[in-house]
Amino acid sequence: MFRNDCFDMAVSINDRDVILSNEKTKEDITRYIETLSKFYKIAPITTEKDKLDIDCLSNNSLLQIIPNKKESKFEKDKYTLLQIGI
Repeated sequence: MFRNDCFDMAVSINDRDVILSNEKTKEDITRYIETLSKFYKIAPITTEKDKLDIDCLSNNSLLQIIPNKKESKFEKDKYTLLQIGI
């Protein structure tokens, strides 16, 4: 179901529960953030794959990682991190 983009997956990284999503386009991520923002305080951060460091983020919020779909084969891998205030 995760691979078919039906569900997100919860994983534990460095003793922290993280929601891992399927790859999304920038437009899909923007719409998703707008929808979540109606209900939660969202702090999005986009970073390159090799600079990903979740340890520096607040532990007081839920964390969701969304891989960004590449627009060209030369683009670096990027992730959008969402800190979701509950």
